[in-house]
Amino acid sequence: MKKLFSMVLIMASGLTFFSCSSDEEIYIPQEVDLTLDFTFAESGSMTRATGEEVYDAFYNKYIKTKNLTPKTYSLTFTNLDTKAYSEFKGCWDCKDGVRLTEGKYVVTGNSTPKQKAINASDSVYLSFQDTVQIVKDMKMLTLKADYNAFLLMFDAENIKAIAYNPGDNSNSSFPLKKTEENIYYLFMTGIYGNYTNIALGRNNDLYSYIYLNRVPFEKGKYYYFNDMTNSFDIPKMESGN
Repeated sequence: MKKLFSMVLIMASGLTFFSCSSDEEIYIPQEVDLTLDFTFAESGSMTRATGEEVYDAFYNKYIKTKNLTPKTYSLTFTNLDTKAYSEFKGCWDCKDGVRLTEGKYVVTGNSTPKQKAINASDSVYLSFQDTVQIVKDMKMLTLKADYNAFLLMFDAENIKAIAYNPGDNSNSSFPLKKTEENIYYLFMTGIYGNYTNIALGRNNDLYSYIYLNRVPFEKGKYYYFNDMTNSFDIPKMESGN
């Protein structure tokens, strides 16, 4: 009798389990078509006290409006659940679409301008390290961009010519561009060689050189070079007798 009861109990349990599992629905993630854009992360803003007004005007007119940002991107989306990844290369202005399955992704990559000289360009360099959630019916994905360069700015009032020299013995100097606000500028990702410099030709036909390897530049910051009036005091000589 005990054996019969046990068999009935096991069969009943099996029937109950089967009936419950048959009611469950398996959700299959859907593919989502997206267009990509980017904004600047608050923590990555270029900051420095000196020349703040000059930089604010430059940022609002040329960076925030994306006039001096790269035109193309190279991005990798890695699904945190499946570890599958997709790589995309495209153009921001073209609004190239990408197709991804719903889920949570880590996005890495960069957006690099056309390089004018070694480690230097007249447009900003961007990098991406972001976590995003792709959901059904999403049409636009805006990524957070970080600066992958530092910015050099020069007051053009007393400068007749200015150029970047990579210091690689190639004689490949790159003239800096000037804004309507009379500011020369250059974006750089790093310093190449011990003799990398900025050559400044003054209005009085004299030249000055700034050797960049002697300055601890940091990515995500700007450096404003302003002219100073140079002078010195001469104290009276003491009596030698």
